[in-house]
Amino acid sequence: MGLKIFRPENLIAEKKLTKKFISRLGDDPSLGFISKLFEQLPELQLYLVGGMVRDMITDYPITKDYDFVARGVPMKTLVTELQRHGTLSYVGKNFGVIKFVPENSPRPDPIDIALPRTELPQGTGGYRDVKIASNHKLLIEDDLARRDLTINAMAWDIRNQSLIDPFNGQKDLADKQIRAVGNPEQRFQEDYSRMLRAIRFACKLDFEIEEKTFQAIKKLMPHINDQKKVRLIDTLERQSDMATDEQLIGKLKQKLKEQKITNQEETRLEYLVARETVGSELLKSLEANPRKAISLFENCLAIDRLLPEVLEMKGCKQPTEFHAEGDVWQHTMLLLEKIESAEFQEYFSGETISGEFVLGAILHDAGKPLTIKMPTKDKLDRIRFDGHDVVGAEIVDQVCERFKFAESQRELLRFMIKNNMLAMSAKNIFDIRTNKFSERFIDSPYSRELLMLLFLDCASSLRSDGSVSMDNFADTVQRIKQIKEIRMSQPDVIISGKKLLQTLGLKKGGPLMWYVTQIIKELADQGKINSEDGAINFVEKNKSYFLIFIPRVDDLALLIRLAVKMKKASGKSLEKLCGEAKQLKNLNFIDWEKPKQALDLLLRTAIITDEREQILQEIQENIQF
Repeated sequence: MGLKIFRPENLIAEKKLTKKFISRLGDDPSLGFISKLFEQLPELQLYLVGGMVRDMITDYPITKDYDFVARGVPMKTLVTELQRHGTLSYVGKNFGVIKFVPENSPRPDPIDIALPRTELPQGTGGYRDVKIASNHKLLIEDDLARRDLTINAMAWDIRNQSLIDPFNGQKDLADKQIRAVGNPEQRFQEDYSRMLRAIRFACKLDFEIEEKTFQAIKKLMPHINDQKKVRLIDTLERQSDMATDEQLIGKLKQKLKEQKITNQEETRLEYLVARETVGSELLKSLEANPRKAISLFENCLAIDRLLPEVLEMKGCKQPTEFHAEGDVWQHTMLLLEKIESAEFQEYFSGETISGEFVLGAILHDAGKPLTIKMPTKDKLDRIRFDGHDVVGAEIVDQVCERFKFAESQRELLRFMIKNNMLAMSAKNIFDIRTNKFSERFIDSPYSRELLMLLFLDCASSLRSDGSVSMDNFADTVQRIKQIKEIRMSQPDVIISGKKLLQTLGLKKGGPLMWYVTQIIKELADQGKINSEDGAINFVEKNKSYFLIFIPRVDDLALLIRLAVKMKKASGKSLEKLCGEAKQLKNLNFIDWEKPKQALDLLLRTAIITDEREQILQEIQENIQF
């Protein structure tokens, strides 16, 4: 293969591109070390590669990450010279990669500098099975040939100020096309995660995937969940090689030593593509272009491998008086389209639409297929989905576990799914208990996401005449504003837990404290209690009434703890827990004489939350103010 150097027919375009690269690299104070390297190492050839090259050509918002390939000098020589101009936070000896922090650099992250590399894949589709070899004598085109997509296989020659493009990546950028380097099937069999990267870049750049590349993705996507047996010592060795933290490296090496002593041949199943990688690529695609991402995942047969739960939404009927747009799947697809609508973009201007938010929007009705009840069969007035928010939250847990999402990601998704019906199904937003409303739409770190979901849900729910009603959204916004205005004249904390405990005359806290606190917050958000003195007077006036509820709220708190254990129990352990629940005499909202139905109610509906709300309502109806 001859080395192709980009020479635009239009000399003005060439000069403009050259000026752009020179300006970008020359204006960054973090890169002052480059000219010094060239002075000390005249044989050094240094290339800018990766996303920054692509983004510079397309005028896409430029990535902040610098990736360089250095050839012509041995690793040892390069490291010695770099140490004169900064620190090496990590040297990847096995892969020829240096993490370099220039002296006095304003950049928080290190710069990647690598020797040219070639890859020797086993063709399993697992990136862990690819052997990487670095060699400072390799041509840059050999390094670019191992990359996934043509648009990512270009390099800017810093010394000679020219763009090197051996696979016509710039033409594919101009044609708005995603194309694999070389043979698509071969390229993806080297690492199946590259298929997800191709989809992600198609979404990010709003490009089409070239036909042969797409057919290869469609053919190989069934392997995205493939697993294979690996020896534990091989896994530990790989993790040790890849780790950057010295303490972690020490722990891994100790585990490796122990494993070699105990059983060198012990194996475990391992995904060819790490679940964290799959989840990350999924979220990046959804964030970049929600509707296009789902369409691509559906067309290349990835949905049933990554999110099989959402396929159940297809054909799941909805009451036409509320959802004339169609079944649950059609409603969800319309909702994703609304993210790009002018109305949504205008109202939520400046908001970050994360991949997690989009995934929550996709899953917001995922519980409906499992809870659907039909008028004739179930003798109801219309199609209903009672408890679909609770079942939806269970589905979220499964998805989060599948992709090893962080706890913060899980919290956002559960919050969206569990609470999306609060305002959506309300007959009157102003009848919702004030503190219950505030906790969802003001006080949660995910309140803004819930409000965005409400907008999209309203805008995607067509009435029989084709119209939509945004009344509940408008009323929600108005109520948020009212409560915030009331809070402006109040202290951050109306009454401390210690003072409340003292006023109630209790020696230690308990479930009752939560209920009284909720009622105080409720009255505060209504503007009826605005100070600690006001809260103390209120509690003293109703103290004896509050104390009556202790047995009931204590039993409910115990039932909640038992329910958590029941979800993980089975057999005799489950029978024992059900027996303990049956002994809670102050609760009568579950009939334990029918244990199977009682257990199903407890674990798969919002009956505990409903009971807690019922207690709050009873207390509030009889308080003196």
